[in-house]
Amino acid sequence: MGQGPCSCDRGPSVTTQTIKGDDDSAAFSAGGVAEADAGGGATKAQVAGDATYEGGWLNGQKHGQGSLTLKDGSKYVGQFKNDKKDGSGVYHYPSGAKYTGQWVNDLQEGDGKEEWADGSVFEGQFKAGAKHGRGKFVWSTLCRYEGEFDNNDMHGEGVYTWNDGRGYSGQWNRNTMAPRGKMWWSDGRTYE
Repeated sequence: MGQGPCSCDRGPSVTTQTIKGDDDSAAFSAGGVAEADAGGGATKAQVAGDATYEGGWLNGQKHGQGSLTLKDGSKYVGQFKNDKKDGSGVYHYPSGAKYTGQWVNDLQEGDGKEEWADGSVFEGQFKAGAKHGRGKFVWSTLCRYEGEFDNNDMHGEGVYTWNDGRGYSGQWNRNTMAPRGKMWWSDGRTYE
C-alpha cells in the first residue's frame, strides 16, 4: 500500500491518521483503525469523533456514494461532494422521521419528501434546508395543505382542507389565512 502511515490534517471532520495507497485512495481513522478498498478510494472510518462513514473519498474528503452514521442514531445514505451531503440521499432521524430527496452543501435543496413517525408527510420543494416553493403537507390528523411555502411557512396561494370537510382556498400570510379567499363547509355552505 504505497507510502505507509503518515500524520496528516486532511479536513476538519477527519481525525488522526491517513494511509495512502498507490492509486490516491485514502483510509481515514480514529485510533489507527480503518478499512480501505485500494481499488477505488472506498473506505470505512471514524470521522468527527463518534460518527462512522463508509464510502468514497476524494482529496481527503467524503465524496461520491456513502453512508454516514452518527452517535445519536441518525444515518444518511446518499451522495457526498467536498465532505458534505450533496445530490440524492436519505436521512433517517432517531425520532423515526425521514427525509428523502436532494441536498446541496449539507442542506435540503430541490425536490424532497419528509415523513414523520406519526404518519405526517410533506412532499415538495426545499431551499436552504427549509420548505420553500410548491408543496403538499398531510398531517397525521388527515388535515392537508397544498400550495406555496416560504421558509417553512404556508405563504402565498394555497388550499387547506380540515378532516371534517371544511376548506379554505386563497392567500396565506405566514401560516395565517389572508382576509381574501374562499371558505367552504361539508354541508355545501360557502363564504367569499
